[in-house]
Parts: sequence; structure tokens; C-alpha cells
Amino acid sequence: MKTQFKPGESGNPKGRPPTTTEREAFLKDRLTPRTRILFNGFLRKIGRDRIDVTVEADCLRVAELQVGCEILRLKMQTEQPTPALVNSITRLESTSARAERALFKVVPPKAEVHVPLREKLLKQRAKSQGDEI
Repeated sequence: MKTQFKPGESGNPKGRPPTTTEREAFLKDRLTPRTRILFNGFLRKIGRDRIDVTVEADCLRVAELQVGCEILRLKMQTEQPTPALVNSITRLESTSARAERALFKVVPPKAEVHVPLREKLLKQRAKSQGDEI
């Protein structure tokens, strides 16, 4: 039995490592689907070209805090709310908000590209063609 593909053999033509990285395996195995969705959303919002290990860790922290808040809010809806539960939700929401502000203070979200409306572009084109004549 072969333990590794050789370059040029079928299944792994260029001798690349398997496509699943340690990070992807960690995210798939240990995180809840909701945490994974929030984590990937934060990375997308920041922009993948500006991500390093510390930013990934901060994104993961914020995602986990927000999921914890959602779980506590759900618990409050299904059970009798107690002052301790309400206090826990308030504290965790505050911690989550501070963590998110800190994340986007270090790495602000990438600027969204504004696409002008079609009518505005047509007016600009007509104006520029009118100036040339």
C-alpha cells in the first residue's frame, strides 16, 4: 500500500498536500456551524488579503462570544428568566461588543465598492459625448 502519491500519478498530479488544511479541519471538527458561519463572515468582511494569525484569532473570539450570547438569549426565552441569567447575558453582550469594536479598530472592514446606477452612468456618457461634439 502506498502512503504518498508521487508527482504525475493520478489523484495528485503535482505532488500537492491534501486540500484540507489543519485550520479547515479544526473549524469543521470543533466549531458549531453557527460559529463557523460568523467566523467566515468576519473574515470576508475584513478581506482575505489582510488576514494574519492574530486577526483570525480575534475573529474566532468574536464569533464564539456572539454564539454564546445567542445561546443565553435562547435559554432566557425557554426558561424562567432569573437575575443571574439576565446579568450573564448583559455581561457577555458587552464583552462581545467590545471584542468586535477592538477587532475592527485594528483591521477596519474593507471598503465597499460603490457601483453607480445605470441611469447615472448614461447621463455621464451623454454629457461627455455632448461636450465632445
